Amino acid sequence: MTATLQKSPSASSSLSTSAASREIVFIDPAVTNYPDLVAGVRSGVEVVVLEATTDGVEQISSVLAQRHNLTAVHVVSHGSPGRVQLGTSELSLESINRYSWELQAWAESLTKTVELLIYGCEVAQGDRGWVFVNMLHSLTGANVADSPTSRLTGNN
Repeated sequence: MTATLQKSPSASSSLSTSAASREIVFIDPAVTNYPDLVAGVRSGVEVVVLEATTDGVEQISSVLAQRHNLTAVHVVSHGSPGRVQLGTSELSLESINRYSWELQAWAESLTKTVELLIYGCEVAQGDRGWVFVNMLHSLTGANVADSPTSRLTGNN
């Protein structure tokens, strides 16, 4: 399946930045004021705004299949303990097994020390969050954490 991705006017062209950028950020357009987040992303970080009407995990998988040696993957979305909303899909404890092959394929695009940083409310909170983060780590090989916005924008 080919995903249709929206490019923000302030985001760099995927073709020109993918070769140079070692970081990529995926932003779910359901996030309030997401264009402001796009505009605030550090220079040199590739930005992809997910299509709201398509499975977000599949969209991310499609983009990552075209990238190599990424050192950081940022995901900005709505979430709750053990759950991230991505386009029309929910990546959660209940659905992670359905996406296991796709998540394992992400590892092909990543360095051994990659960070998968999730910016979503309380995704890693509590027992559900801990199990979810550990499952993502097991499937992708990435160091997974929920992260403060300052890591993405460069602001403290």
